[in-house]
Amino acid sequence: RDLSGTMLVVGNILMCASPSMPFNDLAGLIAYGKANKGKLSYATAGAGSSMHLAGEQLNLLAGLDMLHIPYKGAGGAYGDVFDGRVQLILDPLFSSMPHVKNNRLKPIAVMGLARDPSAPTIPAAGEMFPDFDFASNLGIGLPRGTPPEIIAKINADVNKAIRSETLAPRLKDMGLTVTGSTPEQFDAHMRKSLKMFADVVAKAKVSIN
Repeated sequence: RDLSGTMLVVGNILMCASPSMPFNDLAGLIAYGKANKGKLSYATAGAGSSMHLAGEQLNLLAGLDMLHIPYKGAGGAYGDVFDGRVQLILDPLFSSMPHVKNNRLKPIAVMGLARDPSAPTIPAAGEMFPDFDFASNLGIGLPRGTPPEIIAKINADVNKAIRSETLAPRLKDMGLTVTGSTPEQFDAHMRKSLKMFADVVAKAKVSIN
């Protein structure tokens, strides 16, 4: 059965490295990781998060063995990455970019299919690994059995609202990119994402604390 709803916005995840690391991009990270087994770790705000799964998917696709270091919120992780005690961090792009601009972190890649409009010089992991998409997508799901005319009405109203002069600038200021969608696009995206997440959890033997 269809998963009815509407996509709203996307908040990209950014992988950054400590300034002490000898690589500056994803290819360099992979080469370093393969030559230095067991020497890379990455911090996230918690086990089972989209940031955690993005790191594990990169391990699987690139043949790496990066160690996941989960924190209770990313606040405590940044200092450890600044100082090189942990080599990498995956966190929302809007949270990491101030540290990138202050040269306290090196941006490695956006963990999605495409570059983020607010940081177009940072490559996306999807440029190297097709279908790599661990962005934080936010949407509205509707109960099964909702009449088609109600689905269509809500979809139209929501798409109009998120592109309005009132809401769109506020979402941009929060580091979010407005996407919107049709109900069919929402259904396809959700099914693809759920399968991808389930595959990563199973293959990487992810445990959620």
